[in-house]
Amino acid sequence: MGDLYARLSKERGQYIVSQICRKGGSLRPSRESRYSECEYGFDKPGRLYFNVETLEPAYPDFVCYQYNLNDQKKSGSCDNYPYLDLYSSSAGMSVASGILSALKAGTEKKALLSIDTPRFQQAIESALPIQKRQALINDEVNYRASYQSRMASERQQAQEAAQRSREAQAQQQQAFSAQVRQANLAAEERFSALSSGSKSTGMTVCSRDNRLGYVEQVSGSRIKILVKGQAVAERDAVYGHGNPLGPFKVDSSSLNYELRLGEHGKHLELPVLDPLYLFKPHRTIRIAPINPGQIWDEGRYWATCDWRV
Repeated sequence: MGDLYARLSKERGQYIVSQICRKGGSLRPSRESRYSECEYGFDKPGRLYFNVETLEPAYPDFVCYQYNLNDQKKSGSCDNYPYLDLYSSSAGMSVASGILSALKAGTEKKALLSIDTPRFQQAIESALPIQKRQALINDEVNYRASYQSRMASERQQAQEAAQRSREAQAQQQQAFSAQVRQANLAAEERFSALSSGSKSTGMTVCSRDNRLGYVEQVSGSRIKILVKGQAVAERDAVYGHGNPLGPFKVDSSSLNYELRLGEHGKHLELPVLDPLYLFKPHRTIRIAPINPGQIWDEGRYWATCDWRV
């Protein structure tokens, strides 16, 4: 498990461990570990990472620069690095002497600093004692060992949840279908009762296919009707599958492709195709006028209704 690292940070002069992470590029599945990958840039100022098991630094060497301080546009990076106390005194002295000579020449100086291992490990020990490190390692080992069982449990839970969802959807569909059948049956019974009655001149009548007209003449079982209206609904009523009263379909055959499917046609009112639409208890029924036309028809095909054009 050599990919587990921690971040050593310095706050108010004290070293702390502020992050546990996995070294980037690990071939292990990300969900096998409790921890995400370490942030990019192990050796950036303020980010000093070490291996939790070996205490080896992720990057034991550090390159910094010292510029001519007389140039106000430049400043040194060595003095700004927060962890200089973790580097060997010999390295610091060589850098300092190099800086002095560089400043006299008015040029910049690049220095290579190396971690002082005893000081570095002492800082780690103060921030994360061995007992806590070992507990952290043991916890991660156990967590990774349970990866397969956790994945199997999650798959099982996902399968069970999917099955419950399918069952719930099936129940909802069954209930909805029952509502549709009940609404259609009630509309059929209402139409049959109203269409079987006698007709007289001046009555308003509606057909099974959602037309509206006025009785002008009665001759036995036949009636003369002035047809003046048609039930309509907006184009997108075709998507209203959540309402058992419908309508579920409108006649869009007269529209071009763009109006039939695009946004510009969504509020167009089109003839309703679902039979007996006018005999269901809708709250937003609209009857659109059409060119009047007179027809003779059997009275039983028309039922009295209360709609007006």
